[in-house]
Amino acid sequence: MLMQLMHVAMSVPDQESKEKNMKKFIKAGGLDVTFSMMKLAFSALDSAQKNAMPEQLQPNYTNSHTCSKYFKRNCLEVSMAILSLKVLDLIFKDMSSRDQVPLPSNRQHLMQKSSLATLTQMLMLEEVDLTREITLFIQTHMDNHYSYFQLKESAMIQYLVLTLSTRNGIRALQLLEKFQEVCIEFNQNLRIGLFNSNDLKMVQDDKGENNPIFQSIYLRFLPVPFIKYLYEEGPQKFLTAYRSQSFESPILIWNEQLRNDLESAIRRHSAEFIEELKVFSRLDPSDKLSPENFPIFEEKFKNIVSFPSIESEVRCGRYYLRVWVQ
Repeated sequence: MLMQLMHVAMSVPDQESKEKNMKKFIKAGGLDVTFSMMKLAFSALDSAQKNAMPEQLQPNYTNSHTCSKYFKRNCLEVSMAILSLKVLDLIFKDMSSRDQVPLPSNRQHLMQKSSLATLTQMLMLEEVDLTREITLFIQTHMDNHYSYFQLKESAMIQYLVLTLSTRNGIRALQLLEKFQEVCIEFNQNLRIGLFNSNDLKMVQDDKGENNPIFQSIYLRFLPVPFIKYLYEEGPQKFLTAYRSQSFESPILIWNEQLRNDLESAIRRHSAEFIEELKVFSRLDPSDKLSPENFPIFEEKFKNIVSFPSIESEVRCGRYYLRVWVQ
Protein backbone atom coordinates (compact mmCIF):
# COMPACT_ATOMS: atom_id res chain seq x y z
CA MET A 1 0.00 0.00 0.00
CA LEU A 2 2.90 2.37 0.76
CA MET A 3 4.23 2.35 -2.80
CA GLN A 4 0.73 2.82 -4.19
CA LEU A 5 0.19 5.86 -1.97
CA MET A 6 3.58 7.33 -2.89
CA HIS A 7 2.91 6.87 -6.59
CA VAL A 8 -0.38 8.73 -6.19
CA ALA A 9 1.23 11.44 -4.04
CA MET A 10 3.96 12.04 -6.61
CA SER A 11 1.51 12.11 -9.50
CA VAL A 12 -0.74 14.91 -8.24
CA PRO A 13 -1.26 17.76 -10.76
CA ASP A 14 -0.16 20.48 -8.35
CA GLN A 15 3.61 20.89 -8.81
CA GLU A 16 4.23 22.43 -5.39
CA SER A 17 2.46 19.57 -3.60
CA LYS A 18 4.26 17.02 -5.74
CA GLU A 19 7.69 18.46 -4.89
CA LYS A 20 6.83 18.64 -1.20
CA ASN A 21 5.75 14.96 -1.19
CA MET A 22 8.93 13.90 -2.99
CA LYS A 23 11.22 15.78 -0.60
CA LYS A 24 9.48 14.28 2.43
CA PHE A 25 9.68 10.80 0.93
CA ILE A 26 13.41 11.08 0.16
CA LYS A 27 14.23 12.66 3.52
CA ALA A 28 12.40 9.84 5.34
CA GLY A 29 14.58 7.20 3.61
CA GLY A 30 12.18 6.56 0.76
CA LEU A 31 14.92 5.50 -1.66
CA ASP A 32 15.96 2.69 0.70
CA VAL A 33 12.34 1.61 0.97
CA THR A 34 11.93 1.68 -2.81
CA PHE A 35 14.92 -0.57 -3.44
CA SER A 36 13.82 -2.90 -0.64
CA MET A 37 10.45 -3.24 -2.37
CA MET A 38 12.22 -4.09 -5.63
CA LYS A 39 14.06 -6.94 -3.91
CA LEU A 40 10.71 -8.55 -3.16
CA ALA A 41 10.60 -9.45 -6.84
CA PHE A 42 13.17 -12.20 -6.29
CA SER A 43 10.43 -14.25 -4.64
CA ALA A 44 9.13 -14.76 -8.18
CA LEU A 45 12.13 -17.05 -8.81
CA ASP A 46 10.47 -19.59 -6.50
CA SER A 47 7.02 -20.59 -7.75
CA ALA A 48 6.07 -21.69 -4.24
CA GLN A 49 6.48 -18.12 -2.99
CA LYS A 50 4.65 -16.32 -5.77
CA ASN A 51 1.55 -14.47 -4.68
CA ALA A 52 -1.29 -13.55 -6.99
CA MET A 53 -2.26 -9.89 -7.13
CA PRO A 54 -5.23 -9.29 -4.78
CA GLU A 55 -8.29 -8.20 -6.73
CA GLN A 56 -8.74 -5.06 -4.64
CA LEU A 57 -5.32 -3.82 -5.82
CA GLN A 58 -5.94 -4.47 -9.51
CA PRO A 59 -8.14 -1.48 -10.42
CA ASN A 60 -6.54 1.61 -11.88
CA TYR A 61 -5.64 3.23 -8.58
CA THR A 62 -3.23 5.76 -10.15
CA ASN A 63 -3.24 7.96 -13.20
CA SER A 64 -1.32 5.30 -15.12
CA HIS A 65 -3.25 2.76 -17.19
CA THR A 66 0.02 0.90 -17.78
CA CYS A 67 0.40 0.16 -14.08
CA SER A 68 -3.09 -1.30 -14.03
CA LYS A 69 -2.29 -3.68 -16.89
CA TYR A 70 0.96 -4.75 -15.22
CA PHE A 71 -0.86 -5.59 -12.01
CA LYS A 72 -3.37 -7.75 -13.82
CA ARG A 73 -0.83 -9.95 -15.61
CA ASN A 74 2.02 -10.22 -13.07
CA CYS A 75 2.35 -11.67 -9.59
CA LEU A 76 2.30 -9.37 -6.56
CA GLU A 77 6.08 -9.29 -6.08
CA VAL A 78 6.89 -8.41 -9.70
CA SER A 79 4.11 -5.81 -9.75
CA MET A 80 5.54 -4.17 -6.63
CA ALA A 81 8.98 -4.00 -8.24
CA ILE A 82 7.47 -2.38 -11.35
CA LEU A 83 5.59 0.11 -9.22
CA SER A 84 8.79 0.90 -7.30
CA LEU A 85 10.52 1.66 -10.60
CA LYS A 86 7.61 3.93 -11.51
CA VAL A 87 8.10 5.82 -8.24
CA LEU A 88 11.85 6.14 -8.93
CA ASP A 89 11.05 7.39 -12.41
CA LEU A 90 8.84 10.15 -11.00
CA ILE A 91 11.53 11.17 -8.50
CA PHE A 92 14.35 11.37 -11.04
CA LYS A 93 12.19 12.96 -13.70
CA ASP A 94 11.16 15.76 -11.38
CA MET A 95 14.53 16.22 -9.66
CA SER A 96 16.60 16.17 -12.86
CA SER A 97 16.41 19.94 -13.31
CA ARG A 98 18.06 20.40 -9.90
CA ASP A 99 20.91 17.94 -10.39
CA GLN A 100 24.24 19.18 -9.10
CA VAL A 101 27.80 18.30 -9.91
CA PRO A 102 29.20 15.78 -9.29
CA LEU A 103 26.12 13.92 -8.03
CA PRO A 104 23.11 14.89 -5.90
CA SER A 105 22.22 12.58 -3.02
CA ASN A 106 19.46 10.74 -4.87
CA ARG A 107 21.80 9.89 -7.75
CA GLN A 108 24.53 8.88 -5.32
CA HIS A 109 22.07 6.37 -3.87
CA LEU A 110 21.26 5.06 -7.34
CA MET A 111 24.97 4.52 -8.12
CA GLN A 112 25.65 2.49 -4.98
CA LYS A 113 26.82 -1.05 -5.68
CA SER A 114 23.76 -2.66 -4.10
CA SER A 115 21.38 -0.40 -6.09
CA LEU A 116 23.07 -1.22 -9.39
CA ALA A 117 23.06 -4.91 -8.46
CA THR A 118 19.33 -4.77 -7.74
CA LEU A 119 18.58 -3.33 -11.19
CA THR A 120 20.80 -5.89 -12.91
CA GLN A 121 19.68 -8.92 -10.96
CA MET A 122 16.00 -8.22 -11.53
CA LEU A 123 16.73 -8.96 -15.20
CA MET A 124 17.49 -12.53 -14.10
CA LEU A 125 13.78 -13.02 -13.46
CA GLU A 126 13.20 -12.77 -17.23
CA GLU A 127 9.83 -11.13 -16.59
CA VAL A 128 8.95 -9.19 -19.76
CA ASP A 129 7.14 -6.25 -18.13
CA LEU A 130 9.77 -5.84 -15.42
CA THR A 131 12.60 -6.01 -17.96
CA ARG A 132 10.86 -3.32 -20.01
CA GLU A 133 10.70 -0.97 -17.02
CA ILE A 134 14.33 -1.61 -16.02
CA THR A 135 15.70 -0.95 -19.50
CA LEU A 136 13.45 2.09 -19.93
CA PHE A 137 14.58 3.51 -16.59
CA ILE A 138 18.25 3.09 -17.53
CA GLN A 139 17.71 4.74 -20.91
CA THR A 140 15.83 7.64 -19.34
CA HIS A 141 17.83 8.35 -16.18
CA MET A 142 21.21 6.63 -16.52
CA ASP A 143 22.09 7.34 -20.13
CA ASN A 144 25.68 8.47 -19.56
CA HIS A 145 29.12 6.90 -19.75
CA TYR A 146 29.64 6.96 -15.98
CA SER A 147 26.50 4.90 -15.32
CA TYR A 148 27.27 2.39 -18.06
CA PHE A 149 30.85 2.06 -16.82
CA GLN A 150 29.59 1.20 -13.33
CA LEU A 151 26.94 -1.20 -14.64
CA LYS A 152 29.38 -3.11 -16.88
CA GLU A 153 30.88 -4.81 -13.82
CA SER A 154 27.56 -6.53 -13.18
CA ALA A 155 25.92 -9.25 -15.27
CA MET A 156 23.79 -6.73 -17.13
CA ILE A 157 25.55 -7.20 -20.47
CA GLN A 158 24.91 -10.94 -20.65
CA TYR A 159 21.30 -10.58 -19.52
CA LEU A 160 20.70 -7.90 -22.14
CA VAL A 161 22.04 -10.41 -24.68
CA LEU A 162 19.51 -12.89 -23.31
CA THR A 163 16.79 -10.25 -23.85
CA LEU A 164 17.54 -9.79 -27.57
CA SER A 165 15.08 -12.52 -28.61
CA THR A 166 12.19 -11.02 -26.60
CA ARG A 167 9.89 -8.11 -27.34
CA ASN A 168 12.33 -5.94 -25.38
CA GLY A 169 15.05 -6.81 -27.88
CA ILE A 170 15.28 -3.40 -29.59
CA ARG A 171 15.78 -1.56 -26.31
CA ALA A 172 18.28 -4.19 -25.15
CA LEU A 173 20.26 -3.76 -28.36
CA GLN A 174 20.30 0.02 -27.91
CA LEU A 175 21.67 -0.38 -24.39
CA LEU A 176 24.30 -2.87 -25.55
CA GLU A 177 25.50 -0.28 -28.07
CA LYS A 178 25.93 2.17 -25.18
CA PHE A 179 27.83 -0.42 -23.15
CA GLN A 180 30.16 -0.99 -26.09
CA GLU A 181 31.29 2.64 -25.85
CA VAL A 182 32.70 2.08 -22.32
CA CYS A 183 33.94 -1.51 -22.74
CA ILE A 184 37.06 -1.05 -24.87
CA GLU A 185 39.02 -3.43 -22.58
CA PHE A 186 36.14 -5.83 -21.95
CA ASN A 187 38.03 -8.77 -23.51
CA GLN A 188 41.57 -8.04 -22.33
CA ASN A 189 41.68 -11.21 -20.18
CA LEU A 190 40.01 -13.44 -22.76
CA ARG A 191 42.29 -16.28 -23.84
CA ILE A 192 43.05 -16.29 -27.57
CA GLY A 193 43.41 -20.08 -27.44
CA LEU A 194 39.64 -20.41 -27.08
CA PHE A 195 39.16 -19.47 -30.76
CA ASN A 196 39.71 -21.57 -33.88
CA SER A 197 42.02 -20.56 -36.71
CA ASN A 198 39.26 -19.05 -38.86
CA ASP A 199 38.09 -16.83 -36.01
CA LEU A 200 41.63 -15.75 -35.22
CA LYS A 201 42.16 -14.83 -38.87
CA MET A 202 39.03 -12.65 -38.83
CA VAL A 203 40.21 -10.90 -35.68
CA GLN A 204 43.68 -10.42 -37.17
CA ASP A 205 42.26 -9.02 -40.42
CA ASP A 206 40.32 -6.39 -38.47
CA LYS A 207 43.37 -4.88 -36.78
CA GLY A 208 43.53 -2.10 -39.31
CA GLU A 209 40.06 -0.92 -38.19
CA ASN A 210 40.94 -0.52 -34.48
CA ASN A 211 40.12 -4.20 -34.06
CA PRO A 212 36.35 -3.83 -33.45
CA ILE A 213 35.82 -7.61 -33.27
CA PHE A 214 38.28 -8.16 -30.44
CA GLN A 215 36.86 -5.16 -28.57
CA SER A 216 33.28 -6.31 -29.05
CA ILE A 217 31.19 -7.08 -25.96
CA TYR A 218 29.63 -9.91 -27.99
CA LEU A 219 32.91 -11.81 -28.41
CA ARG A 220 32.17 -14.14 -25.49
CA PHE A 221 28.63 -14.82 -26.64
CA LEU A 222 28.33 -14.91 -30.44
CA PRO A 223 30.20 -16.59 -33.30
CA VAL A 224 32.83 -14.26 -34.75
CA PRO A 225 31.10 -14.17 -38.20
CA PHE A 226 27.94 -12.86 -36.49
CA ILE A 227 29.90 -10.04 -34.84
CA LYS A 228 31.39 -9.15 -38.21
CA TYR A 229 27.86 -9.17 -39.66
CA LEU A 230 26.71 -6.71 -36.97
CA TYR A 231 29.45 -4.20 -37.79
CA GLU A 232 28.89 -4.49 -41.54
CA GLU A 233 25.10 -4.61 -41.74
CA GLY A 234 24.06 -2.55 -38.73
CA PRO A 235 21.87 -3.25 -35.67
CA GLN A 236 18.51 -3.63 -37.46
CA LYS A 237 19.64 -6.40 -39.82
CA PHE A 238 21.59 -7.97 -36.97
CA LEU A 239 18.50 -8.17 -34.74
CA THR A 240 16.37 -9.54 -37.59
CA ALA A 241 18.91 -12.30 -38.22
CA TYR A 242 19.28 -13.00 -34.50
CA ARG A 243 15.55 -13.51 -34.04
CA SER A 244 15.05 -15.62 -37.16
CA GLN A 245 14.31 -19.33 -36.97
CA SER A 246 16.85 -20.06 -39.69
CA PHE A 247 19.24 -17.65 -41.41
CA GLU A 248 21.83 -18.93 -43.86
CA SER A 249 24.22 -17.02 -46.12
CA PRO A 250 27.84 -17.62 -47.14
CA ILE A 251 28.97 -15.31 -44.31
CA LEU A 252 26.53 -16.26 -41.56
CA ILE A 253 24.65 -19.27 -40.23
CA TRP A 254 22.23 -18.67 -37.36
CA ASN A 255 19.11 -20.50 -36.24
CA GLU A 256 16.89 -21.36 -33.30
CA GLN A 257 19.20 -24.12 -32.07
CA LEU A 258 22.21 -21.78 -31.95
CA ARG A 259 20.16 -19.16 -30.12
CA ASN A 260 19.05 -21.81 -27.60
CA ASP A 261 22.69 -22.81 -27.08
CA LEU A 262 23.58 -19.21 -26.28
CA GLU A 263 20.67 -18.61 -23.93
CA SER A 264 21.26 -21.92 -22.12
CA ALA A 265 24.93 -21.02 -21.60
CA ILE A 266 24.01 -17.65 -20.07
CA ARG A 267 21.45 -19.26 -17.75
CA ARG A 268 23.91 -21.98 -16.67
CA HIS A 269 26.48 -19.35 -15.82
CA SER A 270 24.18 -17.71 -13.27
CA ALA A 271 22.30 -20.84 -12.13
CA GLU A 272 24.12 -21.14 -8.79
CA PHE A 273 23.65 -17.46 -8.06
CA ILE A 274 19.93 -17.66 -8.79
CA GLU A 275 19.73 -20.30 -6.06
CA GLU A 276 21.36 -17.74 -3.73
CA LEU A 277 18.68 -15.24 -4.70
CA LYS A 278 16.01 -17.82 -3.88
CA VAL A 279 17.54 -18.28 -0.43
CA PHE A 280 17.54 -14.49 0.03
CA SER A 281 13.89 -14.29 -1.01
CA ARG A 282 12.95 -16.72 1.79
CA LEU A 283 14.51 -14.59 4.55
CA ASP A 284 12.37 -12.78 7.08
CA PRO A 285 11.51 -9.21 5.98
CA SER A 286 13.77 -7.73 8.67
CA ASP A 287 16.73 -9.82 7.49
CA LYS A 288 16.20 -8.70 3.90
CA LEU A 289 16.84 -5.11 4.98
CA SER A 290 20.37 -5.99 6.08
CA PRO A 291 22.82 -5.11 3.24
CA GLU A 292 25.16 -8.01 4.06
CA ASN A 293 22.36 -10.50 3.37
CA PHE A 294 21.80 -9.30 -0.18
CA PRO A 295 23.84 -11.41 -2.64
CA ILE A 296 25.61 -9.56 -5.46
CA PHE A 297 26.52 -11.36 -8.68
CA GLU A 298 30.25 -10.92 -9.40
CA GLU A 299 31.11 -14.04 -11.41
CA LYS A 300 32.62 -12.95 -14.73
CA PHE A 301 31.75 -14.76 -17.95
CA LYS A 302 35.33 -15.96 -18.52
CA ASN A 303 35.04 -18.27 -21.51
CA ILE A 304 33.20 -18.17 -24.82
CA VAL A 305 29.93 -19.86 -25.68
CA SER A 306 30.38 -22.97 -27.81
CA PHE A 307 28.02 -23.86 -30.65
CA PRO A 308 28.38 -27.62 -31.36
CA SER A 309 25.85 -27.63 -34.21
CA ILE A 310 28.04 -25.46 -36.48
CA GLU A 311 31.43 -26.83 -35.50
CA SER A 312 31.13 -29.35 -38.33
CA GLU A 313 30.57 -26.60 -40.90
CA VAL A 314 33.64 -26.13 -43.08
CA ARG A 315 34.80 -22.52 -43.16
CA CYS A 316 37.43 -20.64 -45.07
CA GLY A 317 37.95 -17.47 -43.08
CA ARG A 318 34.48 -16.03 -42.69
CA TYR A 319 32.83 -18.08 -45.45
CA TYR A 320 30.76 -21.21 -44.88
CA LEU A 321 31.62 -23.37 -47.89
CA ARG A 322 28.45 -25.50 -47.83
CA VAL A 323 26.25 -22.43 -48.23
CA TRP A 324 28.70 -20.80 -50.63
CA VAL A 325 28.60 -23.64 -53.16
CA GLN A 326 24.82 -23.81 -53.00
